[in-house]
Amino acid sequence: YFLVFLSLPLFSQSVNIGFVVDGIIEDENSQKMQLKFKREIQKTLGASHPAVFNEENILSSEWNVNTARQHYQELSQRCDLIFVLGAVSLKAVIELNDFIKPTIALGVYNTEVQNIPFTKFGTSGVENFSYVMSAKDMDAELEQFHKMTGFKNIVLLFDENIAPAFDVERAESKVNQISSKFGFKIHLMYIGKDSKTTFKELSSAIDAVYLGMIYETGLDRITDIADYLKRKKIPSFSLNRRDVDLGIMASLSAENDFEQIMRKMAVMADGVINGENLADMKVAINQKEELYINRKTVRKIDFKLPIKTLFTAKFVESDSTLFENVYGIEEILKKNLEENLSIKLSYNENELSEQEFRQAYANFLPKIDVSASGVLIDENRASPMSGQAEKTITGGGTVQQLLYSEEAVANVKIRKWLHDARSFATKQQILDVTMDSYSAYFSILQAKTNIKIQRENLSLSRKNLELARLKSSIGAAGNADVYRWESEVANASQFLVEAHSNLMMSKLILNNQLNGVLSEEFDIKDASIESDMFIDFSAGKFGKFMQNSDDLKLIVKFLIEEAKIANPTRNQLLINLKVADRQQQMYERLYYTPTVALQGQLDEVLWRGGKASDLSPEPESTSWNVALQLSYPLFSGNSRYINLQKSKIQQKKLDIQLAEFDNSLALNIKTKAIALLKATTNIDFSNISAKNAVKSLELVQNAYKQGATSLTALLDAQQAAIRAKSAYSNSVYNYLVGFLELEASVGYFHILASKEEQASFYNRLNRFVKE
Repeated sequence: YFLVFLSLPLFSQSVNIGFVVDGIIEDENSQKMQLKFKREIQKTLGASHPAVFNEENILSSEWNVNTARQHYQELSQRCDLIFVLGAVSLKAVIELNDFIKPTIALGVYNTEVQNIPFTKFGTSGVENFSYVMSAKDMDAELEQFHKMTGFKNIVLLFDENIAPAFDVERAESKVNQISSKFGFKIHLMYIGKDSKTTFKELSSAIDAVYLGMIYETGLDRITDIADYLKRKKIPSFSLNRRDVDLGIMASLSAENDFEQIMRKMAVMADGVINGENLADMKVAINQKEELYINRKTVRKIDFKLPIKTLFTAKFVESDSTLFENVYGIEEILKKNLEENLSIKLSYNENELSEQEFRQAYANFLPKIDVSASGVLIDENRASPMSGQAEKTITGGGTVQQLLYSEEAVANVKIRKWLHDARSFATKQQILDVTMDSYSAYFSILQAKTNIKIQRENLSLSRKNLELARLKSSIGAAGNADVYRWESEVANASQFLVEAHSNLMMSKLILNNQLNGVLSEEFDIKDASIESDMFIDFSAGKFGKFMQNSDDLKLIVKFLIEEAKIANPTRNQLLINLKVADRQQQMYERLYYTPTVALQGQLDEVLWRGGKASDLSPEPESTSWNVALQLSYPLFSGNSRYINLQKSKIQQKKLDIQLAEFDNSLALNIKTKAIALLKATTNIDFSNISAKNAVKSLELVQNAYKQGATSLTALLDAQQAAIRAKSAYSNSVYNYLVGFLELEASVGYFHILASKEEQASFYNRLNRFVKE
């Protein structure tokens, strides 16, 4: 292990502290931990009992039982308190069984295997001796690991230096016991400095490795082991949370387990100095254990995590490292405009509309036909007198040009307007798709935030479960509290699974809008109240105009006027009104306007043959004519009158629809503006509520720890805090959605507008306010 050997000035009632440690004191890794341990002891003992660390009282056994025994006996003569750090040194003092001075030990893997005294009350029961149960329940860890991986053969890998600390027969008995319990084979293996040599002994049947490496094991060594196991695609598990950061796949640990161990030892030392009996001190640590996963390692070994583990475990990477593809809202909108099938379909409709306009215009282009014919008549009819030969080949051409047609003129104009209307329909489609993209984007953000909240809820429930277990173990509470918190942990786990499911569904919806162009694993950038996105959407755009009811009326009036110009659906209605008006004019004019066309025809005899083909003089071979045609239908079954009446009715209908739309548009803008104002204030209030709920939870939790309040009160406080946090996060997203819905009602999204268009919009707003 480690320890501190800095000398401190001697004070009255000072405590001389001695250490027997397994490891090399001068090791760099040990040096770092020495400093942490020194600070913790000094902070805990305080000025009334200053701790004295003399270099001669920091002794290393170098993993030798006899050396450790000798060092302990030496320190017993000159120190007030002795720390024994390491499994080998602990074995030495246990075998010595002569605790002259108060002794606190660290290095317990398994009390049964190491023959460590442990009472049913969770204490050592030995005068002047106690220890910290830093190791977890190996049965529980292996069971958890087995549920994840389903391994058949697992190696328990330990540092060869601590081999003397274990009783071989006891160790084998424990291994056989666990193997029989869970149905897999366990192999013990010790690893030396040369990792490669050790790994050569690994059987090809080994499909999992458990690391029982102690804290003083060098980081480089753990990294080498992790790298080897990743190359061999072998799942790995460690008793230390730290090792997951170094590449080991998983660990069932507390986030700050080593700090908790140091704090526990320092508290025990303070208790001894103040007259408490080490024999009666609890050896267990109240740790909030969670399953930690290194996702990079999981991917490296091509391992598929079970759904439950995937949703409830904690991953050591930050969100930015979990996914190769992380998108912002601008990227999502760009991809949506490029890939969304509804928009593509709308563009396709635009192309069809353009062709229909061109087809209407084509009625005024000339129509030219050419023809050729071959004629064969019986020879009796062939006669020089008629100029008709027995065989004749004739070519001809016809040109037609429409000069005027009311229906054709109206159709050109109408098709042009309908094409413009189709363009507005596309703009509306883009607005709708943009709003859908925003909604899907924020649904993902809400789902991600809910995962964080539900994960915190699970952590709180686990922490409270440990509190209940601790109270139950000392008789301060019954098992009912334990059972209730176990139930809450199960419920919280299910809530977390549901939150992950909602995130998956939200991502599927967004990717479906993008026609599946995103990779299977993608993420989006978070947005909080401090983020650039929120600032961009913030009420700073409209906020200064939304401070009171008069200002709200003013900004609403401006937005309604803007909507009458910008809203694509309204513009479609306006164009439809023009179409109806032009159709009415057309049906009225059809009563007195004819259709005028010009036609010319040219025919040429190209060849004569057979009887009467050789004529002299040769007859004229070319003929032509030009005609001006005027047509006017006298009666068409009363269709002109009926169509005229229908066009008038259609125009009245569109007038009503426009008025109705304007009313709905104004109402929609008003309600969206009020909702946005409400969302703005809700952010502040929900934030205050969330902060106070957390403070209340902390107070109730401390009271529960001290036995001053009930489980029900703690549960209510926890649920209130979770609800308040969820309400605050939702208020942020509700504001963003509210802002967008207001823009959508107007028919203007600032994110789709150019900088010039944005500047023009706010210039109009400022002018409107001034006027």
